[in-house]
Amino acid sequence: MAHDRSGSSSIVDLGVFTICGRSPRGRILAVAAALSLGAATARTSWAGNDTPPAEEIAPAPGPSTPPSPATATASPGPTQGYDPKAFSAGAWIRIGGRLQNPSAPDRLDDAFMDQVYVIVSSRGQFTDWLKWQINLNANVPPTQVNGAAPPSYPSVGVQDLIAKIEPHPLLNVWVGRMLVAVDRSNLSGPWFINFWLYPGFFGNRAGPPIGLKTGQNGRDQGVTLWGQVAAGRFKYYLGAFNLDAHAAEISPLYSGRLNIDFLDPEPGYYHQSSYHGDRDIISLGGGFQYQKNGSFTVVTAAMGTTPPVLDVGNYHLIEGDVLIDKRLGTKGVATLEANAYFYDSRQPVRRYYSVNGGYVLPWAVGPGRLAPYVRYQFTQQTAFKQIDGYVEYLIKSHFAKFFAGYFYTDFGNGVTNKAVQFGVQLVRL
Repeated sequence: MAHDRSGSSSIVDLGVFTICGRSPRGRILAVAAALSLGAATARTSWAGNDTPPAEEIAPAPGPSTPPSPATATASPGPTQGYDPKAFSAGAWIRIGGRLQNPSAPDRLDDAFMDQVYVIVSSRGQFTDWLKWQINLNANVPPTQVNGAAPPSYPSVGVQDLIAKIEPHPLLNVWVGRMLVAVDRSNLSGPWFINFWLYPGFFGNRAGPPIGLKTGQNGRDQGVTLWGQVAAGRFKYYLGAFNLDAHAAEISPLYSGRLNIDFLDPEPGYYHQSSYHGDRDIISLGGGFQYQKNGSFTVVTAAMGTTPPVLDVGNYHLIEGDVLIDKRLGTKGVATLEANAYFYDSRQPVRRYYSVNGGYVLPWAVGPGRLAPYVRYQFTQQTAFKQIDGYVEYLIKSHFAKFFAGYFYTDFGNGVTNKAVQFGVQLVRL
């Protein structure tokens, strides 16, 4: 599954609910009102970095009370000023609406909000090498789609809870609940890609999305050893997950990733799938997952076994990805990304591919810039195909942007989905 930093979504943090209204017109008006409310809070600066503006850094304490005569001659102790690294907090908001009939998803004759999602984030450090991160998420509980309940995401939950031991850039240990590092998509999440839907979400398909084996929102309980060279030009990850108590009878899920950047580096644990001109990226990455007796399929009478039996074996996934995200001088920014996933023979999908590309226009339109993107996803041995086309309006890169787009899914056997998608995203780290 994939998930958010947020990503992916794996998989992802997609809470769905239908606006209570008696007519499609009423629902459309309600969606428009919600998106207008989100738009009113968008910042009008254009910048792609994630550094909080100066006005958001708390000021140092004011002068203290003058010392009394009895203590005026004492030697002064060290000044304890405000350390902005000791604690910081932020909030992430996504509000989305869709034109689609939930009961007949190949029709565009209804409207509903498909995401009302918030993350409250906090982080800090005790020393330069001992740090922590806590993220809480909340979303409106999803409604039923096509008579079947979608993946069950809690309305309020712990998204990240990490103790970080970082004695050296080459050697960092994170323990707790965190994003599973295998592919670029999961380390970007739905927040730092150019599409509203996380890759691997095929229309209103029942069951989990296609991607990594993880818990909700692309996270899992475990430990990750990771490090970087040359400020993030090369990074490695090696993790062990499924280590929580209720999974004591389950073998650990091992995950890993290598990533190399040939132009600008990408420092830190996380990735983005585009930087909108803040960096020049040519990157190659690859990852794996392995779990003993972690893959199974039901062999039925039609497959030669009576009665049906559970065929259990080792789970494995191999993944590869490439990203080219390059400034073109005064002619804008071009992005091309490709991902490939290869699964063991017991998985319902043996191969999954995703290719996308886009362009940030070089001129401003009001306070932001327009950026069209298109993506094609397809699988092998379970034939799903989906094409997405979006236009983003970038106020502050991924940190303040609007979406408008369309997707079409073909499940084979004449079953299709289609929808028009709208959304607004605001991030303050």
